[in-house]
Amino acid sequence: MRWSQFFLLMTSALTLLMANYSAAQLPIVFDPCRPASGQADFPRLCPDQVSGPHVLITGASAETHQDLLEIFNFISPSAITTAAVQAIGARLSGIKRYDDISIQPAGNVITVELLEKPRFSGLQFDNNRVFSDAELQAFAALNLNTPFSRDLVIDRSRAILTQYQAKGYFSAAIEPSIIQTSSFAIANGVVAIFKIDEGGIAPVSSVRFEGNEKLSDPQLRALISSDQATRADALTAERIAADQQAILEAYAEIEMERTGISARILTLDAAGQEISGEAMPASIALVFVIEERDGFSVGTVNIDGAERPTAQEGESREITTGDRFDPEAAQNAAQNLAQQLNEDSEVDLGVRTQIDVNDETGEVDVTFVVFELPPRKLIALRFVGAQETSPVFIQEMLGLEIGDTVSAKDIRAAVQRLANTGLFEDIAISEDPSPQGTVALVLTVEEAKTGTQRLGASYSSL
Repeated sequence: MRWSQFFLLMTSALTLLMANYSAAQLPIVFDPCRPASGQADFPRLCPDQVSGPHVLITGASAETHQDLLEIFNFISPSAITTAAVQAIGARLSGIKRYDDISIQPAGNVITVELLEKPRFSGLQFDNNRVFSDAELQAFAALNLNTPFSRDLVIDRSRAILTQYQAKGYFSAAIEPSIIQTSSFAIANGVVAIFKIDEGGIAPVSSVRFEGNEKLSDPQLRALISSDQATRADALTAERIAADQQAILEAYAEIEMERTGISARILTLDAAGQEISGEAMPASIALVFVIEERDGFSVGTVNIDGAERPTAQEGESREITTGDRFDPEAAQNAAQNLAQQLNEDSEVDLGVRTQIDVNDETGEVDVTFVVFELPPRKLIALRFVGAQETSPVFIQEMLGLEIGDTVSAKDIRAAVQRLANTGLFEDIAISEDPSPQGTVALVLTVEEAKTGTQRLGASYSSL
């Protein structure tokens, strides 16, 4: 029925009711009006409770009753206008829940028949043994009251089928169907039925490699465990991922760490040919697809920060444009640069490494960021390697006390004082983890043999 017809019928019907009814508003009656046992409810008028003029609403789900009451409750015999009827039509249309709205005035009753858009009211699974109903419901991810569409049912069938294939059941098939239902809760419900043919677990006919040139098939096959699988259920996601990682590590060893890898499953017929679609496979093949790429190389090398040497000086310290990029070499270069800068600096300086990776070119731009280090509170001092020399004597020579506020320059001077004693061939000082603004020092020494002199002492802060 068109809205123009609806407005005329509604207006004329309500006008007829005015002569016989003088209450503040017309009663609103629902059919069905009573929920099933145990369901939440609020007071509703039922058809057998009203004999005078009223509005009868059919085909409305329980959850919409309160909204419909609000739409119709303002109708009263003393305020029936075309505008009021039009407002009702606009409100019903605005809900966007209905496929059809029918208004049928008859005697002193106006019947509003609503046809709601179909919604899922249930899920049913047949012939499933591998997965429980609860597991399949989780895979389907279809909540009750979700708007129904056939495309959605097909899509959810595929999602369930994917789970079967992950278990090795590549010959599994799902036939979806629907039945329509009607209940107090969902007036136009649809139950989705998934009829499942689980088939059997497919055998693994082969494991293949594509795109590999630097490493041969036998070399790659020796790295993986998937090659030992005889049934598809043995090809777990964890097993395939571990094999992929092993292959990538092998490429990294030959300086090709940018190599990429993916895995896919081929379904094969009895002749070993790939098949697709609905055909039942006789076996499957696992394929590792490899994209070989050279490793990362050093792009630009820059130094950023106050009181810095030229970029060329930075490049001369263990990292040079065009070299294969090595994170450890970059870190060593930062340590050496920090040591060089602090030899002549009036303030304590640290250096951190910033890298920018360009996956397309395979270049890594390296920036050494120079920053000023604030003094820190000494909270711990630990000695390693001293056999003959007393820790008390070592600390006395260092001139450092727990609780002192020390700079990197103070620590270097302390190490130099200890080195000047000539008791140690080598002195190295490092840091244990400590809260921000503090420092926990570890002094590692190698005592000098009789008649020998100290060879070196070092400390740098990053």
